Amino acid sequence: MNILKTVAVFILISVTPQTIAHDQGDTIEQAISYRQSAFRMIAWHFKPMGGMVKGKVDWNLAHFQGHANAVAALARLPINGFIPDSDFGDTHAKSIIWEEADDFAEKMQAFVDQASNLQEIAQNGDRDQISDQFIQTARTCKSCHKKYREKN
Repeated sequence: MNILKTVAVFILISVTPQTIAHDQGDTIEQAISYRQSAFRMIAWHFKPMGGMVKGKVDWNLAHFQGHANAVAALARLPINGFIPDSDFGDTHAKSIIWEEADDFAEKMQAFVDQASNLQEIAQNGDRDQISDQFIQTARTCKSCHKKYREKN
C-alpha cells in the first residue's frame, strides 16, 4: 500500500509543474482574449454614438442611451484582463502598462468615471450636453491609447 501511495505522489509531483505551466499559459491567453473582447464590445457601442455626435448617423436618443448604458457597464471590465505577464503574445498592450501600473489603473478608472458620466448625462436628453460628454469620454479613452496601446 505504501508503494502505491509513493507512486501516486511521484506521478502527481511530476505532472503538476506541467499542469501549472499549462494553466498559466491558458490564463494569460484567456486574459488577453478577455480584455480584447471587452474593448471590442466597447468599440461596438462607441461607434454609433460617435456617428450620432458627428451627424453621420441620425440622432436617436433611445439608441444613444442604450449604447451609453452598455459602455458604462463594459468600461469596468478590461482592467481585469491586465494580469502579470500578459504583455506578451497577440496583444497591442505596451509593456509599459506593467511598469506604470498605478498610472494605467488611474487612466482606466478615469474612463470608467467618464463613461458613467456619459450614461448619466444621456438620461437628461440634452443633445449638446450629451455630445460634450461623449467627446470628453472619447478623449479619456484616447489618452490611454496614446501611451499604452501599440498601433495596429
